[in-house]
Amino acid sequence: MNLLQLIGPLAGKDLLLADPKTRQSRNWARVHITHVTGNPADVIPGCLFVATGPDPRRKIRRALSRGACAVVAGPRHAGEGEDLARHLARLARLTGSSKPEIIRVRDAGRSLAILERSFYQQPSDRMPVIGITGTNGKTMTAFMINAILEECGMKTGLLSTVSNKIGPLATPASGAAEPVDPQPALRAMREAGAEAAIVEFSSRSLAKGTSSGVSLDIAILTNIALEHLTFHRNLKSYLAAKSRLLAALKPGGAVLYNADDPLATRLSSQGRALSFGIEQEAHFRALDIQSSCYGSIFRIKTAPGLAALDGSSIPEQELPVRLKIPGRHQVYNALSACATGLLLSLPVPGITRAFERFPGVKRRFELIFDGSFRVIDDCARNPGSIHAALLEARRLAGRLIVVHALSAEEGIKTNWKNSLAFTALIPILQPCWVIICGRAPSRVKTAFLAELHTGGIDAFSSDDLAAALNLAIAGAGEGDLILLTGGHGMDQGARILAERLAVSPQLAYEEPFEEFDSGPLTLPLAGDWPSAPPFRVDL
Repeated sequence: MNLLQLIGPLAGKDLLLADPKTRQSRNWARVHITHVTGNPADVIPGCLFVATGPDPRRKIRRALSRGACAVVAGPRHAGEGEDLARHLARLARLTGSSKPEIIRVRDAGRSLAILERSFYQQPSDRMPVIGITGTNGKTMTAFMINAILEECGMKTGLLSTVSNKIGPLATPASGAAEPVDPQPALRAMREAGAEAAIVEFSSRSLAKGTSSGVSLDIAILTNIALEHLTFHRNLKSYLAAKSRLLAALKPGGAVLYNADDPLATRLSSQGRALSFGIEQEAHFRALDIQSSCYGSIFRIKTAPGLAALDGSSIPEQELPVRLKIPGRHQVYNALSACATGLLLSLPVPGITRAFERFPGVKRRFELIFDGSFRVIDDCARNPGSIHAALLEARRLAGRLIVVHALSAEEGIKTNWKNSLAFTALIPILQPCWVIICGRAPSRVKTAFLAELHTGGIDAFSSDDLAAALNLAIAGAGEGDLILLTGGHGMDQGARILAERLAVSPQLAYEEPFEEFDSGPLTLPLAGDWPSAPPFRVDL
């Protein structure tokens, strides 16, 4: 494909070009494009590079030095790219290299999505695509949906912050810091025979326009809470980024949103909106939830009058679900995954069988030790996810010991908000220890500890993760639960703890639901637990 053909979809409001008949645009027809990317590390000779995100000048310089034959950049940085291109052309004149083309656009992130969609021939138009966003639960929901589709005999592709699966091969992902670049992967999935794709979209990737070129059959809003405000500046910008996913719906597509979350409900006005929930009436609602450290049992009731994406009727029914992973918040993820399966007209036995066989996802409320005390590992690192993890852990334990890794990437304000998630639950947390660790600045640790001490929580600090875990193990008694929380700072927690306890970090249970078979499970003080995070924002 030549550059003129590739740039065609940008003509109009995206492309900043006064006269399309200029000599520059005519030259584009002679430039052959072999690859399109927004990552300078992926640039090869013949590549079109789109400069997005922070520090685009550095990225342009790196892309041109690696052989990019064309660069697309926003109006502020295209001029810098032209200067660099002229400089490189002078240096390469002896080798016969041509001057790279520089194209100015209004929005580089949106342009990247459109250009990739064109270059990779609209792969999302040729198979069902499920897009998932939300503050918490994206990864677990994505893996649950993938398990359901595979159990029902479908070949799938998966893009998440944990791993990416194209065909039979799964590779670790780099995490949520960088935006997902779905178009090349969707093309590769389609070529590998995928019949459906599941894509997790972070708020950062949505803000940078990554979803602009993707067409979705189902868009899922797990929940909306305060997170990444350092990047998004304010809640309004954060909500605007999340709403971009809904704009990517195909005609006849559906939005699945959490009916128990006020902000998710507000964003669900686009397209055909269907709800899932526990507390509020919903199109897909969980009833009679029984939980323990080994999982949950509940029923999913579907509302009357529902139709699948292909127009067939979804019967009013109750689906029995046995889930091997603990936590009430996982029930929400299972609801949206079940709703997705029903919207895709998958058989009910396959959906329920997938839940019973689903092993969970690493560091998503994962039971990693079960002895005289128990240990659960969770990647909770924002107020909403910390609240959910604490609430579920407290349901399952007599005394709770929390080892929380502070984030060195987030400032004092963000970590202070995380500390409020602890103090908001003081009436039900006690008795409780909190041990904080991590490489955060001392002033961050001091502020975090001060908030906990003010609330009456016994809190301690350790610079070393291993020392913090040793302290937790030494203090744990019969029936206690150690909860590991925090982002990347806690990634090695399970491994270190396994070495200390001389056990495997991966546990298997032959019959995790045995304790439920004798009758309903009664949880003490159940009426005293708040069912929703105490963080509310008025728009």
